[in-house]
Amino acid sequence: MHTNHPTYGYRIRARGSTAVWAPEFYRFPAWAGGADVMFADGAGWDPPIRFAGGVGGHVDVVAVARGASGWE
Repeated sequence: MHTNHPTYGYRIRARGSTAVWAPEFYRFPAWAGGADVMFADGAGWDPPIRFAGGVGGHVDVVAVARGASGWE
C-alpha cells in the first residue's frame, strides 16, 4: 500500500543471502521480511506519514526496523 498508484521493490537471492529493496510503502511488505540486508524508505523516526484522504503514505523508520527484524 502506498498511494493511488502501485509501487514495486525487489527481493534478490544469491549465494545463500537475500537482499531487499523496498522503496515506498505505508505498511511493511511481507515479502521483504527475513532478508539479510534491506534498503527501505523511512519517512521520519516515528510515527508514519499519512497522506491526506487516507490514500497511503510512508512508513516510519521504527516500523521498518521492527518489520525487518521480526519484532512485530
